[in-house]
Order: sequence, then C-alpha cells, then structure tokens
Amino acid sequence: MAPNPDSGMITTPPTLEELIRRNPELSRTDLEYLQDWMSKQPHLPKLTDEELVPFLHSNYYSLEKAKRTIENYFTIRTHAPNMFQNRDPLDPEVKKQLALNSISTLSKRDSHGYKILAAAWSNPDPTDMDFEVLMRSYIMTIDQEIRDDPTCPGYVFLLNTTGTSMGHVTKASVSAIKIYLTFVQEAAPVRIKGIHVTHCTPLMETIMRIVKPFLHGELMSLLHLHAGEMEDFYKEYPKDILPQEFGGSLGFLKAMHTDTMKKLVANRSWFLEQDKLLVDETKRPGKAKSAGEVFGLEGSFKKLDID
Repeated sequence: MAPNPDSGMITTPPTLEELIRRNPELSRTDLEYLQDWMSKQPHLPKLTDEELVPFLHSNYYSLEKAKRTIENYFTIRTHAPNMFQNRDPLDPEVKKQLALNSISTLSKRDSHGYKILAAAWSNPDPTDMDFEVLMRSYIMTIDQEIRDDPTCPGYVFLLNTTGTSMGHVTKASVSAIKIYLTFVQEAAPVRIKGIHVTHCTPLMETIMRIVKPFLHGELMSLLHLHAGEMEDFYKEYPKDILPQEFGGSLGFLKAMHTDTMKKLVANRSWFLEQDKLLVDETKRPGKAKSAGEVFGLEGSFKKLDID
C-alpha cells in the first residue's frame, strides 16, 4: 500500500486526564452526571467522556445548559442531513465547495488567547456554490478544531466578503440560513467571542435584512461589520496575526487552507464515524420530532425572494 502523503496531518485529541489537568472546572462528577442523564435518553447516541467535554466547557460548566446543547446538537444534525451529515472530506461535493472558499484557523491567537478562524473566497464565482454543502464544510473545519482542542477559551470568526455578490445570496434559502443560525446559536459546542465581517459593500445591508430575524441578541452583540477604514479592527487584531487577505503579514489564507484540507483528509475516518452519531426518533421519550418542529419551518424550502 502506498504511504498516505497526509499521514503527518493525523491528529490525536487530548486524553480526559490531560483535559482535567488543564481545566480545574472540569470534574469527573459532572461527567458522571451527564452520562447518567444520557443513559435515560434512549434516542441520543452514546458518547465518551471526552466527547462530552466540549458541551460542558462551551456552556461554562452549567450542567443544564450542557444537556440542552447536547440535545440540540444531535437533533439538528439528524434533521438537516444535507448540512450536517455525509461529512466525507473526499466527497466530490465537499471538495468542490472547499475549492471555492479558503478557510483555516490561524497560527496565532488574539490578545485574549482566542483562536481565530478566517474565511475568504478563493473563487468568487457563485455558479457552483451550494450553500448547504459549503456550511457543512465550514462546520467540519470547526469540529476538527473542537476535537483537537475541546476546551479552547474562545473563537473569533473573520469573514472577508470581497467578491460576494447577489448571485451568492440567491443561492441560499431562508430555511437553510435559519437552520445554520439555529445550530450556531443553540447547538455548536464552542465559546463564540466575536464575528467580524470585513470589506463590506452595500450588499451587506440586504444580507443583514435576511439574517437579522434569526439572530439572538447575544450573537448580534458579537457581530461587527467593517467597511472602508479598518483601523479600529487592526487595533484589536494586529496585522502580524492576520493573513494577507485581511491586510496582514501572516501569509496567504489560501496556503493555510491547503493544510487545513490535508488535516481533514488525514482524519477522514473520524468524520465518517461521527456521521453515525444521530438521534433515533423512534426511541425518543414521548412524541418523535420532525424537521418542521425542530426548526419551526412551514411549507416548502423556497429560495430567497429579494426585492
């Protein structure tokens, strides 16, 4: 068998002992409580203690909030398969979307110790964009980070919108946008510390009209739009920690993206195993849930109607 050229990118998540040592708030007692709770939820998949850690940590070790996030995470993934399942980094559709957009966690953190995940168009032509598969690809990148660093103190997301056009906007459906934002706000086991959208044009006003109804107050307070002068942005995020696509000196995001893709491929077996962790609605206590009930969606999934 030929050697895997990306074998050096295979990552090993930290052990439970390492995580407890690093995080005084993380206790075996809380993990035992969650395992006992999950044993009484026959519809949920079985998780290891290590897999429970991100849910506890992202909720600042609140057991009730962790339980709610676990329930939301697996229910949403189950009922929106095109966005959250079939996460094979070698799948042609996933590869196509990842070729359109560069995304990577930067090598340097911000002054608070938060990881920075940056994204920018590699190819701004919207012809081949599939919003749901593109979001699936984004979430794969984030999940890889969560696996490797489940107690990261926080994440900052940077999005360069250069090249974004109405063609991109019309490729998304209102329902898909709502599902994605529901996941981000109610199910993603990460501490979001900031979202910065740079190089904004007047088109961003249209986009904000679409997404604003689905944003909770907390996420709205973390969202910052930057157009024209960006000196305030550079005060918070110096150029030496940013890629060149954001006016920085760290190197090109496109090159970092290549390494990110190699890591996803090297850890392919993990993603394929994760695809099996779904809700079994036939075993849910009480009434089984449908996608319409989970997301509050009525009728067919229509494309955006932009005036």
